[in-house]
Amino acid sequence: MAAQPVPIMSRALSRRHFMKMSTMVGGGLLVACNLGDQVAGDDISIAERQAGAAEAGEVPLGDFIRIDADNHVTVLVGATELGQGILTGLAMVVAEELDADWSKVSAQHSPVKNVYGIGGAVQATAGSISTQMYYQSQREVGALIRQLLINTAAALWQVNANSLATDDGYVLETSGSRRASYGELASDAAGQPMPQSAPLKDPSQFRLIGTDRKRLDAPSKVNGGQLYGMDFSIPDMLTVVVARPPRFLGQALSYDDSATLEVPGVREVHRTAIGIAVVADNFWAAQQGRKALQIEWAPNLGGRTDSVNQRQ
Repeated sequence: MAAQPVPIMSRALSRRHFMKMSTMVGGGLLVACNLGDQVAGDDISIAERQAGAAEAGEVPLGDFIRIDADNHVTVLVGATELGQGILTGLAMVVAEELDADWSKVSAQHSPVKNVYGIGGAVQATAGSISTQMYYQSQREVGALIRQLLINTAAALWQVNANSLATDDGYVLETSGSRRASYGELASDAAGQPMPQSAPLKDPSQFRLIGTDRKRLDAPSKVNGGQLYGMDFSIPDMLTVVVARPPRFLGQALSYDDSATLEVPGVREVHRTAIGIAVVADNFWAAQQGRKALQIEWAPNLGGRTDSVNQRQ
C-alpha cells in the first residue's frame, strides 16, 4: 500500500512539529518519543507529563528520584539546563551514589519548590556554579535512596542490612544468591522511613563522576522534542515584548504606536519603567509590533558605558 500523505498544514506548524515531520523519508516516518529527558510534544504540559509518569508506574522516592518497575531511574534536577549540561552532570552525581545503571537513568527539570533550591532555599541557576553548589547535596540524595533500598531488601529478606550491597541498579546479598532490582523494591521502599544518614563513596570508587558520558538532553534537542521557555503555554496566554532603551536606565520621551496597533495579533501598547511594552496574541505578533514602534529616546538620560563616561 502506498504511504498516505500527511496533512501537515492541518494545524499551526511549530518548529518542533516541522522537524518531526521533516524526518519522513519515502514511506517511513520517524516519531519523536519520550526518551526520559523531557522529550515530549510541545502540546504536552508539565502536569500531563507528571500524570503520564504516574500511569507508567514510577514510584517517587524522596523529592529527587523516581523509579519504575523496569528499573528506570528519573532524577529531578533543581538547576536549569542552559546548554551547560547540568541535566546530565547532576544526574551523574545522583546515579553515582545510588549505584544506578547509567543506561537506565534520565533527568528532568524539577518543579518550582524550595526543596529543589541550593541548600533547600534559593532555586537559581547563575555563575556556572550549579555543579559546585548542588554536588554535595545530590551525592547525599543518591546515597540516602541507596540505603533506603538496602533497608527495604533487608526487611523483606529478614537479613541484616550490612550483609547487602548494591551494583548497577540491584540490591544483592554479598554471601548469597538473592538479588532484587531497584524497580522491584521501589513500591515497598516508598512505605519505609527515610534513613537519617548514609555513607558516601570514597572518590576512588567513582564509576560515573569524572567520566565522559553522552548528554541526556542531546536526543530531544536533535529531534525537536525539547521544550524551551518559549514553548510554555496556558489557555488565553498573551505574549509581551519590550522595546528597551539603548542605554541603561534610559527613558522614552515619546512614542508612536499607530503602526504597531495595526499589526495582526497586537492587543495593547504600554509605557513601563523599563521601556515600551507590546502585548500580543503570540511572540511573532509582539515582535513585529515592537519593530513597528516609533520611539524617541531621551539622549541625556541613562548611563554611558564607554570611555567618554569614564573621563567625566
